[in-house]
Amino acid sequence: MKDKALAYFSGTGNTAWAAESLAQMLDGYEVISIPVLLEHPEALENVRDLGILFPTYAFTPAIPTAYFIQSCLPHCSKLEYLFSIATCSKTPGFGLKIVEDLCQRQNCLVSYSDFVRLPNSSPVLGDSGDVETIYAEAKPKLKAIAEAISKSSIQIPRRKFLTKIIIGIYQKAMESSNAANQDFIISEACDMCLVCAQSCPAGAIVEKDGRLVFASPCYGCYGCINRCPKQAISFKNKQTTPRTEISRAFDYAQEEADFLRKLNDADKG
Repeated sequence: MKDKALAYFSGTGNTAWAAESLAQMLDGYEVISIPVLLEHPEALENVRDLGILFPTYAFTPAIPTAYFIQSCLPHCSKLEYLFSIATCSKTPGFGLKIVEDLCQRQNCLVSYSDFVRLPNSSPVLGDSGDVETIYAEAKPKLKAIAEAISKSSIQIPRRKFLTKIIIGIYQKAMESSNAANQDFIISEACDMCLVCAQSCPAGAIVEKDGRLVFASPCYGCYGCINRCPKQAISFKNKQTTPRTEISRAFDYAQEEADFLRKLNDADKG
């Protein structure tokens, strides 16, 4: 594996797009999803420059981001430069500061933090404007971020009022991330194509007795709602508007297989 990596979590595809775009602007960075790295944290042992890219949900980092920091950062014994990039539709809220705090608890200092605005992917918050326009406007920001990273710039987020309290609430949320599972409902339009199951970053959607079951944990990314080709999944007691135009289909099993093949090829080389 390369000594430069961009580790990302993406519920519907926004942050994946940001990671891939940023990698094209940087030199020598490998893009790897956080769900895959959670299974293979040892792959980071030789990484010197590491970027963590994550979406913010309710102004806090997506839960897998915290799992990654806790489980994978201890394997980064050669780490020299660590940076974090949040994606959001409006503001990252407490996201960047929470990530900085979690990294400090692993004795790792975040040298650079920034955020980029991307289309709203929440099916319960409504439309956020023209998707292509938002992506186009994000590219100059990503270019500026890439230039800063290339120079190993230092930029840390300001500590916001109530940050300490929010971090405490966030930690409790990490322990109860399966609470939302009971709120998903599936209509008769479901044809069991299993796109949702293959794309679920938590592996929380399974087939049982010919029907879909939402197990635990749930990361609250709403990827299942956005990706369902039949729009058969909705959220209990909330009007949902799937954002299919920004959803990229993932197959995490295939992604992990591809990643392992790269590692094996590198070992043979």
